[in-house]
Amino acid sequence: MRLSHCFVFMSLLGAAGCGEADGPAVDVGDTGAPTDGADSGSGSGDDGGGSGDDGGSGDDGSGSGDDGGGSGDDGDTEPTTATLMGTVTRTADPQSGGIGHIYIAVFTDDPVWATDSADVAGLTLLTDVDFSGGDAEVAYEITDIEPRDGEYYLVAFLDDNGTATDADPSPDQGDLFTFETAGVPTVDLPEPGEYEVDLVLNAVMPF
Repeated sequence: MRLSHCFVFMSLLGAAGCGEADGPAVDVGDTGAPTDGADSGSGSGDDGGGSGDDGGSGDDGSGSGDDGGGSGDDGDTEPTTATLMGTVTRTADPQSGGIGHIYIAVFTDDPVWATDSADVAGLTLLTDVDFSGGDAEVAYEITDIEPRDGEYYLVAFLDDNGTATDADPSPDQGDLFTFETAGVPTVDLPEPGEYEVDLVLNAVMPF
């Protein structure tokens, strides 16, 4: 029996499509040329109406120079979604070497007990992770999660035996996964911004 029979999240992962985590996205750049307003006069010459060195559209003119009337670079865009990040470690012992892909998903409901209403809110795939050492650690990041009142549910597993596929990204016997006494870990993401949750692969799939 595969865990996908009770964890609908694996089939949802396949339906949603896992994207590889190549590192945190970098956004928010300059929004325009920084300015302090127009400098010297808008005349065409030094003191008069000629076409001297400082006239016309020169460095100190009223054109679009460095200190012209453009917009500054202080207008960073405020985030509208939540980003979940942290590290993944393990306390459970690998059964098949400890090297494989790590699947992480965020659900709107408990994927164990509420399979009909557990929708994927975010996910990531960490490829070819080496968890053979007891002190192994890897960073993860899931972006573009909609903030909301109420808990989100987190599930992560290491495909230790290499049997998960795109068609069936499910853990099975011997894979390491996250689990707590009350079920899968949860997190509150009430507002846009960054949140940190560390995940521990602390259990081994028994079947």
